Amino acid sequence: MSANATPRPHLQTRLTMITALHDALRRDVALLMSAVWDLTERAADGNGTPTGGETDDLSGIRAGWETFRRYLTMHQLAEDIVLWPAVRANPRIDSRHTRSLDAMEDDHNRLHPLTEQVDRALAAADGRELRRSTEDFCVFLLAHLDREEAEVLPLAMSAVSAREWALFEREQRRQLGADWAAEFYPWLLDGASDTTHREALRLLPVARRLAFHTRWRPRYEQRHRWRPAVTA
Repeated sequence: MSANATPRPHLQTRLTMITALHDALRRDVALLMSAVWDLTERAADGNGTPTGGETDDLSGIRAGWETFRRYLTMHQLAEDIVLWPAVRANPRIDSRHTRSLDAMEDDHNRLHPLTEQVDRALAAADGRELRRSTEDFCVFLLAHLDREEAEVLPLAMSAVSAREWALFEREQRRQLGADWAAEFYPWLLDGASDTTHREALRLLPVARRLAFHTRWRPRYEQRHRWRPAVTA
């Protein structure tokens, strides 16, 4: 089985959606790094610990981080619970493929403590530690996403059946809750290309597409993530 096989046309939607999710994670990595860098550069006491107004600025970073963390955790758990086991169960998987899957699961295990380090730094309002932990987390996550797309996603496209992929998507939705689309789609498509917008939104019923344009996206855009709210 080739891990580099070109996806068949009926698999293109799968690839579009998971690539869109990875791109949204990369977008938030950039926003997180930029926000933390700006915050620590403005730190008043010279050692990277936010004080006064800088502490207030953390509210935007915390809001962005909580959303980002939620969707990253959802995606990784669904891969570990459903997608990677489905790939492993394919009888055509060889030892090279198994090593790639092992590496993905190991990456997920290593990301967990890196995520917790960012959590602790935000809770402590420790700018120096926040900058260090954020850099460690972001560098590792970006490398992981690149490896997954190069080594494992092409394999999953060819090894996983339509039923198994549907179970993977169902697991992601289960973790997000009943009204998952209203929060997830505006986050997913923030800054996405026109093509990705079309491919993603056509998966929704017409009524939900209308809700995306009239309610979901406007509500999402009013929230202050990563940056502090602008006050008069």
